[in-house]
Amino acid sequence: MALAVALATMLSLAAAAPASADCGIDADTTPRDAERLSFTRSDIVLEGVALGGPNDSGALLSPARFRVIRYLKGSGPKIVKVQTATVRQGPDLFEKTSERIDPRPGERWRIYAEGSPRRLLRTSICDYSKRLGR
Repeated sequence: MALAVALATMLSLAAAAPASADCGIDADTTPRDAERLSFTRSDIVLEGVALGGPNDSGALLSPARFRVIRYLKGSGPKIVKVQTATVRQGPDLFEKTSERIDPRPGERWRIYAEGSPRRLLRTSICDYSKRLGR
């Protein structure tokens, strides 16, 4: 039953996800232009390594902690909390959304986010956050 509820939630979230055109990106937008647009609209841009923590099959639960390697835009502490695509809804029930990042411990990411690095950084489908490797 819990699996059915989680699957229904994922499908409804996927159907509600905004199209890339809603993000100011269309078929003619190059990846470089999309990244520049994300940089401009983000409060914070950083490169960091995902730290270990609660997870669902390896995917870190929200909020995940990252050790900041460097800030590309803005500044803040060396450890930040970032919203992820996986949220615990109950003991064995997890909600997944494609609208946020899905990091695993040890992965290196470039994160484009809104919010305060001293509180919680929010990512969205319109950000150009990406995994850089380990």
